[in-house]
Amino acid sequence: MSRSGDLYVAEDGDDLQLCLFTPGPERSVAPFLQVVEHAGSELTGPAFCPNGQRLYFSSQRGTDGNGVTFEVRGPFR
Repeated sequence: MSRSGDLYVAEDGDDLQLCLFTPGPERSVAPFLQVVEHAGSELTGPAFCPNGQRLYFSSQRGTDGNGVTFEVRGPFR
């Protein structure tokens, strides 16, 4: 969860997306990002660093069958 209360969820399935759930009256759900070319993998463990400026998540099997961790830099809402 981001500092603003936005919730980032790793989607299981073929899309390999991190989805963004926004709180409040708008309460929307939308894809935030999508990882491509990681067939047979799943995204896992979205987490923010303590200052909220970086989001980390992993792909269990990556492009070569080994896991890989990604860093996305903000700012985020």
